[in-house]
Amino acid sequence: MGPINVEASVGRSRYDGLNIEYRRRMSGRFSIISHYVFSRSLVYNGHAAEFKNRATDVDNIFAKHDLGPTPNDERHRLVVSGLVDLPAGLQLAPIMQWASPRPYDGQQGIDVFGWGTEVGPAHIVLSKESPNDLTATKDWTAAQLRTCISAGQCYQAQYDLLRGQAFYQLDLRISKEIRLGDAPRLKLIFQAFNLTNRANFGNKYVGDRNTSFGRPNGFITPSGVTVPRSFSGEVGAQFTF
Repeated sequence: MGPINVEASVGRSRYDGLNIEYRRRMSGRFSIISHYVFSRSLVYNGHAAEFKNRATDVDNIFAKHDLGPTPNDERHRLVVSGLVDLPAGLQLAPIMQWASPRPYDGQQGIDVFGWGTEVGPAHIVLSKESPNDLTATKDWTAAQLRTCISAGQCYQAQYDLLRGQAFYQLDLRISKEIRLGDAPRLKLIFQAFNLTNRANFGNKYVGDRNTSFGRPNGFITPSGVTVPRSFSGEVGAQFTF
């Protein structure tokens, strides 16, 4: 017989945020729009973070160590865009995005409590003697870890304790309008993405200590945002009449 799962709508989460927006037309040829968000998003590992996540303690689905930031939590996020009208019909439209690192979960890598793979994987077990040392218990057996936890000398780290890489992207749109008469107009467009050629790993890092722990293994893709892995560009044209 395979595993039997009981699913329930009992997730708990919390979001607190402050949004600030600044808009101004600096002159007849230049305008700026900026957005800043200061926020915090918390959730229990076994519930609202992702559908079908499991708690790490079957006897306590709201254990303290399972409460942590959501995978897309960003403490700070800043977006600044502008519009610059230049002579000869040229127009520049840059946009810069920056966000503080998103979290990811550190996992012990073994079945610490003997509950099987259908239970949420145990977070990194930390020693109270060296709570900042993520490798102190790396090579311990499950029995050693359980003994240390029972003695009150070890504990599971918080869900999504680790943070990845800060997000940064600079894009630019350049356009040139050509008048072909009173009404017809041709607009030539060039768009550049990720001008700094930055590899945005975000929180795509290995959290399992038995593998390539702490190494990037993917790229971030924020919702609604084009995030190329490297610099890319495109050209286009628009004709109106």
